[in-house]
Amino acid sequence: MLILLLACRGGVDMDHDGWPVGVDCDDNDPALNLDDADFDGLTTCDGDCDDANELRSDQVGSFQGALSAADVGDFCTRYCERTLNGDLQLTGPDLSDVSQLDCLSAVGGNAEFSALDSMVDLTGLSRLARIDGELVIRDNPLLEQVSSLAGLATVGRSVRIEANRNLASLDGFAALTSIGADLVVSGSQQLVDLSGLSALQELQGNLVISSLITETPLAGLDSLNVIGGNLELRSLPSLVEIPPIGARTGGVVIADNPELIGISGLSFTTIGELGLTISGNAKLTSLTGLSALTGLEGDLVLARNALQSVAALSGLVDVQGSVVIEAERSLQGLSGLESLLFVGGDLRITESGALNSLDGLGIKGVGGDLVLLDNGALQSLEGLGQVTTIGGTLEIEGNVALAASTGFESLETVGAVRIGPNGGLSELDSFVKVESVFAGDLDIAVGGALNSIGTWPALRTVSGNLLIVDNKGVSAIDAFPALTFVAGDLLIEGNDSLSSVSGFDLLEATGGAVRLVNNPSLLVSLDFPRLASIAGDLEVAQHASLRVIGDLPELTAVGGSFVIRDNGVLGTLPGIPYLASVLGDVIIENNHCLPGLAALGVPDEIGVSGIGGTISILANNGPC
Repeated sequence: MLILLLACRGGVDMDHDGWPVGVDCDDNDPALNLDDADFDGLTTCDGDCDDANELRSDQVGSFQGALSAADVGDFCTRYCERTLNGDLQLTGPDLSDVSQLDCLSAVGGNAEFSALDSMVDLTGLSRLARIDGELVIRDNPLLEQVSSLAGLATVGRSVRIEANRNLASLDGFAALTSIGADLVVSGSQQLVDLSGLSALQELQGNLVISSLITETPLAGLDSLNVIGGNLELRSLPSLVEIPPIGARTGGVVIADNPELIGISGLSFTTIGELGLTISGNAKLTSLTGLSALTGLEGDLVLARNALQSVAALSGLVDVQGSVVIEAERSLQGLSGLESLLFVGGDLRITESGALNSLDGLGIKGVGGDLVLLDNGALQSLEGLGQVTTIGGTLEIEGNVALAASTGFESLETVGAVRIGPNGGLSELDSFVKVESVFAGDLDIAVGGALNSIGTWPALRTVSGNLLIVDNKGVSAIDAFPALTFVAGDLLIEGNDSLSSVSGFDLLEATGGAVRLVNNPSLLVSLDFPRLASIAGDLEVAQHASLRVIGDLPELTAVGGSFVIRDNGVLGTLPGIPYLASVLGDVIIENNHCLPGLAALGVPDEIGVSGIGGTISILANNGPC
């Protein structure tokens, strides 16, 4: 056969490889011919991929399991093409090149190139077309380019290119069109843009660009039209202006960019369920660029910027997530949010020291919590005058300039209420339409300035505890004329100036205890004419001035203990004509002005058989 082939070598030879037309398998390609230079019995026409090496033939195969740096040398022996059905884990200081992986065409798991202290490039990986898992190129101090990855078309999960301080270009990714999860490019100080990713069209996860020295972080991504997750631009010290973003995105995060002064490129009309976060941009004073924004499927977070105005949000009508304004210390007002009528999640305004008014809010409903916390200059809540429903907790605390609760006149239902210390807040007169606290506590613990908890004339039920605690200036409680049920405890404690408790005329039952404790000025207590059932303890204790406990004419059952103790001048016990069951203890102790016989008569009045615990009647030594 060889003699016949040699006899034909005198014909026309178009590619000048020594083999003429009619004999050469491809007379236009000199690399394909009938030579067998390595004498392995195969020519390049037969599929020999390396005719200078007898150990490389025409075999195509796969390798099961992980491949580490120690295994690189033998991986391509006898193979022209080989896939890896596992992870490629190339780490450590000793591996300086990957040229011996030139047969690798696909990786079924993750591919990691990290801490390769001597690696300058990835020459040898030009055949690699697919990675089913993650591609990680991280912490390779000498790596300058990735051009040998030019054949890589798809990555099934994330691509992470991080902390490669000499990497100046991503030109090796020219064939990459799709990434199944995140693209993270971070900490590569020589990288000025992402132009090597010009073919990328779809990213199913987040696009995170951080810690790069560049003014144009999105340059080179012109073909990208879908970002399934967030677009995150973080810690970019040279970024001054957000460039136009053409891709549809699930969310946007612009954070910790110290020189950023403009966001005109954020010309979205809607943003997906991951929302919009703009935070930690120390020179950003305005939201100009967001004037087209009408809706957010996720949260709106504005935090720790230098914002002076939110007027650019005047077109925003719908936020399905939360609205968070946190530590915006230059923001004085909220004009621009007049069109936003409903917030699906929380409305949280916190630590914004210059904010003196909530005017500009048009909100009528909040699906989650409404939190006003530590806004030092806030003087008025009147911007909340249209709110009718709060699905979570209303929390007001730490607003030291706040003097009045005016602003909740329209509120009808609220999940829970927590009103803590607020500087000069002296009254709670604006809750006149609240009918139900339907998901938690009503907790009033304002401190020294409060002198009136107001009147809550429409309130019928509290689904948690009713707590009136540590309000030093409140002298009377006459606030709940329509209240019929408290699902948890009713606790009145530590109100130093409180002299009388009344206004519970319709209260019929509590799901927890009734406790009046340590109100040193209290003279008369327990004006509960319709209270029939207490599921927990009934306790009246530690009152230095208490002389009279009002009758409980309808009370039939106490699910816990009956406790009257440490009331120094108490002279009479309540009338309990129908109380027949106390499941806990009966304790009447240390009421020094209470006649002992009166105290001793209580167990008989209840009926000893109706008392589930012990009876302790001690140190009642009156009359005084």
